[in-house]
Amino acid sequence: MQKGVVDFITLGCSKNLVDAERVMRQLEAVGWKCVHDPAEPKGEVCVINTCGFIGDAKEESINMILQMAERKKKGKLKKLIVMGCLSERYRAELEEELPEVDEYYGKFDFENLTLSLSQGEGTKAGYHPAKLTENANGCAPYERKLTTPSHYAYLKISEGCNRMCSYCAIPLITGRHTSRPMEEILEEVRWLVKQGVKEFNVIAQDLSSYGMDLKPHPGEFYDRPQDARSSGALHPSREERRVAAYYRNEGKIFGTYYNIRYEAPADLHDSIKAALQAFDNSLSMFNPHSVLSAVNA
Repeated sequence: MQKGVVDFITLGCSKNLVDAERVMRQLEAVGWKCVHDPAEPKGEVCVINTCGFIGDAKEESINMILQMAERKKKGKLKKLIVMGCLSERYRAELEEELPEVDEYYGKFDFENLTLSLSQGEGTKAGYHPAKLTENANGCAPYERKLTTPSHYAYLKISEGCNRMCSYCAIPLITGRHTSRPMEEILEEVRWLVKQGVKEFNVIAQDLSSYGMDLKPHPGEFYDRPQDARSSGALHPSREERRVAAYYRNEGKIFGTYYNIRYEAPADLHDSIKAALQAFDNSLSMFNPHSVLSAVNA
């Protein structure tokens, strides 16, 4: 058992990975050494970032918890912590059925995990990762300990989903769609570029709804109601105009590639589609022309 080391095991999607990277960055800022997905866990603390989307994912998360609980029972682990989607949805049940776990956190209160390991105790005030504004432990909240190859990173621009599809549990876990402010996203992009990142995989539960929940600046107004989906006949919202302008201008300045994921193309305004088509650095899944031009560049 290595003192001062936290092993992070991330299960599920890339959005979970971003959460884990944020926590690891904050913990390392206060002196912990964090190891992500170690072949053989050796740290005195283990954090399991769970997935609860489908049955197989739940089973995988439970099995991993049991496996680490056995290590703790044998004296090979001092503290076991669980966070993420599974504990967000089933925390009460998990606390009752798996008391071997020292601390449970959900998807939106993992700031308490950082406080617990850095100060010995956490706070009860939850928060939403899409609205991070304050510096944590001397580093900006968007800073991360990157686990991806140095040339690319995931960029999570919103959290949650309003679609309520009958087959999908995402809204039950993440809640309603919440966009991150554009300024905060740009700060994160600039920081990641300084770390050497060249390709951004833009992710969210529903990229197509980005900005529809953000309030405009004073004197501005939205000309798209929340329940109106994009078409050429509808005017773009303020945030959609800004997203399109970003791809046309600042995205090229950074000299980076953008892989746009998890979107419903029919719901994107034509101004964004046009900007993506004209932006050779876009690797959008619904824009094969841009993919080819970027690959052939």
